[in-house]
Amino acid sequence: DAQAVTFSGESTISIPPGARVLSDPVDLSAEDGTRIAATLRFGEEARAEDFHWDARETSYVIEADTAAPRILSETPARIALSGVLSDQAPRSVVIAMGDSITDGNGAPMDEQARWPDYLARRLAPEGIAVINAGISGGRLLTDGMGQSVLARLDHDALAVPGAEVLLLLIGTNDIAWPGSPFAPDEPPMTLERLQAGLQQVAAQVQARDMRLIVGTVPPFRGALPETSLTATYWTPEKDALRQAFNDWLRDAAFHDGVVDFDVILRDPADPARMADGLHNGDHLHPGAAGNQAMANAVDLETLIGEQR
Repeated sequence: DAQAVTFSGESTISIPPGARVLSDPVDLSAEDGTRIAATLRFGEEARAEDFHWDARETSYVIEADTAAPRILSETPARIALSGVLSDQAPRSVVIAMGDSITDGNGAPMDEQARWPDYLARRLAPEGIAVINAGISGGRLLTDGMGQSVLARLDHDALAVPGAEVLLLLIGTNDIAWPGSPFAPDEPPMTLERLQAGLQQVAAQVQARDMRLIVGTVPPFRGALPETSLTATYWTPEKDALRQAFNDWLRDAAFHDGVVDFDVILRDPADPARMADGLHNGDHLHPGAAGNQAMANAVDLETLIGEQR
């Protein structure tokens, strides 16, 4: 049933640029995995500048204030709404943060087939909530299609109520973008810069008494075929850096565990490529089967620890 949302008892609110607001509680029951639709009405002078552009869920622009509103247009972006809080206390809250692979770029629209979706359904019986904080085009060190992980770590992960675990998969765009049409003038990424960035993430996560689980970077040879990116997005030098970064992640002691997405997704006959059947056709983003495999690779004991 539809419920009216209020803010300090009022039906309207003005949000300053860059700020967030929290509504009053809404009396709404929902089972694990239930879709919740929110209808937002914007005033004539409002500017909706905050949006999630690749939400993998269809949103609708509709006529306002009519009993049977007509759909004016559709968009894959989620506008203004950043999250829904529940009063059902979970055993643990896991924040899955990353780039388009976590955001779900290769997953089918409206099917909740991103790897954090599969992980959430797998962990719901354990009382563990999973929040998807992926942003397509995201990078660890530099702003891209949105802020870098280091810039948004606090408000998108550390400040989430109840957050106890950060599961971070990042690095593809840091490695691949320099020298490509996305960042033609950037110098090549270095292992030392990636290491320093991850260690800074770890310091901030551990200062909040949270666990940090890192994912190895999947292979992307042959990525984005028949586009202007094909020749420069992947190179042997970039793949060597990816492998060195993954080797360092596997052996490092600064985190609480590793999920080896590289091993799960790569083609055994050509480890620089994502296996056919696991990507969505672009050799970069996992499809539904690849996302399912990624979620299945997350070990519960590694994720939340023996003492949780």
